[in-house]
Amino acid sequence: MKLSISNIGWPKEENARFLKLIKEWGADGVEVAPSLIWNSPLEATKTQRSVYQNFIADHGLEMPAMHALFFGKPELNILGDSKTQEITRAYLRGLCELAADLGIKYLIYGSPGSRNLKGLSVEDGFKRAADFFMPAAEFAKQLNVCICVEPLAANETDFLNTANDGYKLVNMVNSPGLSLHVDAKSILAEGQDYINILEPVAHEMKHFHINDTELVEINLTKTIRHKEIATALNKVNYQGYVSIEMRKMPDYYNAVKNSLEFSRSLYIN
Repeated sequence: MKLSISNIGWPKEENARFLKLIKEWGADGVEVAPSLIWNSPLEATKTQRSVYQNFIADHGLEMPAMHALFFGKPELNILGDSKTQEITRAYLRGLCELAADLGIKYLIYGSPGSRNLKGLSVEDGFKRAADFFMPAAEFAKQLNVCICVEPLAANETDFLNTANDGYKLVNMVNSPGLSLHVDAKSILAEGQDYINILEPVAHEMKHFHINDTELVEINLTKTIRHKEIATALNKVNYQGYVSIEMRKMPDYYNAVKNSLEFSRSLYIN
C-alpha cells in the first residue's frame, strides 16, 4: 500500500508549502479536490493542467485520486430526471477529462447530496444509478480513468450506504470504468467485523480513505479501529492507496503531521 492525503486538510494558499511538508512526513501522493486548485475546474486550460501535473511531480508526489467531485454544485444529481442526469453526466465527463489530463486514475464519487432517493424506492434508485453510470463508465474507460463509487453512512445519504451496496452497483454497470471505493468511517457504521465487510468486495476496491468521524484529525476521537482496518486490508491483499481524508483543522499544521505519521506507522509500516 501507498499513503496519500487530500488537499482539503490545509489552506489552498499554503498548497506549495504543504506539498513539501507532506512529502517529508511520509506521503507518497496527494489526493485532489479540484475546486481547491481552480474555482471552475473544468475551465482550466490544457496548459494549466500540465503545469499543475508537473508542479506535483516536482515535489516527488503522485496524484492517485480526485474527490469532492460535485462540491459547490447542488444542482447535480445522479437520480434526477433525464435532463438533470444529463447535466450531471456532462459535468462528470468533464472531470474524467480533467483527471486524465492530470494523470489521475481514480475519481471518487461520494457527493451524498447528489444521490438521495427523494421518494424513489431503493430498487428504482439502483436502476436509475446504473442507467446514469453506464455511459459515464464507458467514457471513463476510453480515457483510462475509473470512477469509484463511495458508499456513505445513512446519516449522510439514504442511498448506497454499505460496501455491498456499492459492489452491487458496480456489478450492475459491469465496466472497467466503474469500481469501488471504501472509507473507514463508513464501514464503522456497518457494525460488522471489518474483514467480513472488505473480503467480499476486495477485488473491486481500488481506493480507500483513512478518516475519522466528522473528518477530524486521524485517531482524534478513538472511535475508528484503525489497527483492525489496516489488518483487514492486508488480509484481503489490498495493494492500492490509502488516503487520508481530513478537513482543515484549527491547528492544521500539527493535524496533518500527526495524521500522516500515525497512518504511515499503522497502515504502511
